[in-house]
Amino acid sequence: MNTKTILIYLKYISLSVIFVAITATSQFYFLMKIPFAVTNYTAPILVAIIFGLLFGKIEILKQKLVQASITDPLTNMHNRRWINEKIESCMSYTARYKKPFAIILIDIDHFKKINDTMGHQVGDIILTEVATIIQSSTRMADYTARWGGEEFLIVLPETDLTGARKHAERIRWAIENNEFSNSIHMTASFGVTQNSEEETSMITLMDKADKALYNAKNNGRNLVETFSEA
Repeated sequence: MNTKTILIYLKYISLSVIFVAITATSQFYFLMKIPFAVTNYTAPILVAIIFGLLFGKIEILKQKLVQASITDPLTNMHNRRWINEKIESCMSYTARYKKPFAIILIDIDHFKKINDTMGHQVGDIILTEVATIIQSSTRMADYTARWGGEEFLIVLPETDLTGARKHAERIRWAIENNEFSNSIHMTASFGVTQNSEEETSMITLMDKADKALYNAKNNGRNLVETFSEA
């Protein structure tokens, strides 16, 4: 069941509760022989209060559901769905204003070994700590997300390939020199690419980042590689 379906059910439930509340109140007035004039005066107030309370709670729940749908539950970063929308937005911005943006695809080196030798619980801790390093190393204007598994993605608006590479190098250094839980030392590999004005496909753009990341891992890991058409 998706978020939209849940919200529809919530609205139907709230309307049903309101109907039951109003009916019960009317019956109460009738049984208690409360004058019609009083009922006619207080009923709208009661309905307004019930509507306000229920729809206020529904709005809060709606916001929580929306937030949950775009958040990775482990790292508390945004998820792939959310950052895909940001990439699309940046591509539209580039096409309109001719300003570049870059993406950095990050993969933790030898992460499977951590899970296999130390357990998934330790692996989860490493993921959250890497996420913290990434988030603390980015600008307010940048977008960060857990891409999936041990991969993370950064979108840097109005940033060219040179700037993105420098940014990736700073994060690579921070991960390499950080002492993680259980005194573990980790490294990560980075694939960097820049969106061009002619680029209209997010799939193609991500493929470039993935190829750059593959080169980084193939060339020894703990490296930053940029995509080259050559």
